[in-house]
Amino acid sequence: MLTKPIFRLLKIYDQPQLTYDEDEVIRVNQVIGRAALIYEKIRNAIDYREDHLLRKNALFRILKRKLFIEKILINQSEDKLAEQIVHEMIRAGYLKNNFEPKAKINTVLTILKKYHTLIQAADLSQREFMWLIELEACEIEEVLVPADKEKALIRFAFEVMNHRVITNRGEIDDKEKELQLFLSIHRAIRKPDDAMLAYVMWGLYYPNWKEADPELVLNIGRSFAQIKKQIQDQLDHPWHKGLNKMTRRWAIVFWTIQDIILKDPEEAQAIFDDEVRLELTINKVCEARYKAVRKKLHRGVFRSIIYVFFTKMLLALVLELPLDVWLKGFINYTTLGINILFPPVLMFLVAITIRTPGKKNTLMIIKEIKTIVYNLSDQQKFKLKAPKKRGTFTGFILNLLYLIVFVVSVYFIFNGLVLLEFAWFSSLIFIFFLSVVSFFGLRIRKPIKEISLEEKRDNIFTLLIDFISLPFATFGQWSSIKFSKINIIAFFFDFIIEAPFKIFIEVLEDLFSFWREKKEEAFDQQ
Repeated sequence: MLTKPIFRLLKIYDQPQLTYDEDEVIRVNQVIGRAALIYEKIRNAIDYREDHLLRKNALFRILKRKLFIEKILINQSEDKLAEQIVHEMIRAGYLKNNFEPKAKINTVLTILKKYHTLIQAADLSQREFMWLIELEACEIEEVLVPADKEKALIRFAFEVMNHRVITNRGEIDDKEKELQLFLSIHRAIRKPDDAMLAYVMWGLYYPNWKEADPELVLNIGRSFAQIKKQIQDQLDHPWHKGLNKMTRRWAIVFWTIQDIILKDPEEAQAIFDDEVRLELTINKVCEARYKAVRKKLHRGVFRSIIYVFFTKMLLALVLELPLDVWLKGFINYTTLGINILFPPVLMFLVAITIRTPGKKNTLMIIKEIKTIVYNLSDQQKFKLKAPKKRGTFTGFILNLLYLIVFVVSVYFIFNGLVLLEFAWFSSLIFIFFLSVVSFFGLRIRKPIKEISLEEKRDNIFTLLIDFISLPFATFGQWSSIKFSKINIIAFFFDFIIEAPFKIFIEVLEDLFSFWREKKEEAFDQQ
């Protein structure tokens, strides 16, 4: 017999999609929309972000541009702003044309007014203002593209795992553990960024926020700094790393259940009722997901190789060649060739060593899903250990050891490159790209780890590789984050190109709309 949580999940996924009459939906000009779509693809190509974050990030970009640039230049009303936001999201391909109801514009307008009131009520620093605007982008995204099914899956996963995650008595309060588990399941299943997770916390603190009256908004504004700190403290909770490690590993079980339902919502209950049929279906959906992840892996590898190769080429032309000529008086084509080709070749070698899970992983998923669906007695418990508390001295020693391993490795690599007649600046660039490739190597493995229920056992070889490579990967991660924050090309697109381009698009849209109205008037008078 099926458990109650799976029945509730099936009911939510079986709800029909709403449709609207032609005069109730939003329509944008397809020719203009195509130009905007091309621009959006180019803009996203220069920003190395996960695909599922693009829509929210696009809304954040729109809000920043509208509030910082266009509001000053045009000083448009909030009504017009709400309409432009929805139209722009349709033109950029994030929403379907001739599909979204016009009522969504009014809902977006309500959100804009609510956040405008909050901004006026709160004494915000620039950082707090940007944090709040990103929360606003999260709320608008949720209105434009409701995530009801994903939320249902998260609630289902929480209901399944909550009683299976146990801690030692007194180590953490039950309510606090449940909150951190809920956030951790969000991280594992939905893979949100910090802003999206902060918005989840905001909704937990203020369940009536979506229908907030002016009094509630004003009260929040008066204590905004404390609220933001409380949310950040929960997101940085010391237990979250241990929980994340556990929930990330088990996310594939819940994704597989979701895949079964989405494949055929009407037949899903019959599949779960039949144990043999369920097993066959799990095998099929797992193979389909493995195949999709392999494609994603290949795409990620290709993008990483292209990114590394062209960035390296650009540095070679702008920095290495001129410095070679200036300091040496000639160009060393051997060292230049090694420096250009080594990073993408290493990236390729890292990629071909990655293997997707096999039959054993699928059997483990089958066993877990049967346990969840049929409420079998042999449910595995997860013992959550309190995070290790290291003293200041111990932490200092361990971090110092980590740094020493990196410095010693760099020293030997640097000396090896000197033997190959590398100049000092070419050696530094080589080490920088080695770090970036080490980080990308970990990053492109992430989709494989996310679908693997198996725990890989380390051997002496993998431990040695990790011991040497992880400091490089850490440096690569740090430098990638820093460079992403000062992405000059993205800044150029957002503030130099995008604002005039989008204004031009909106003017064209109004012009075509006016022409269409005149054409209809002419037909009516015949």
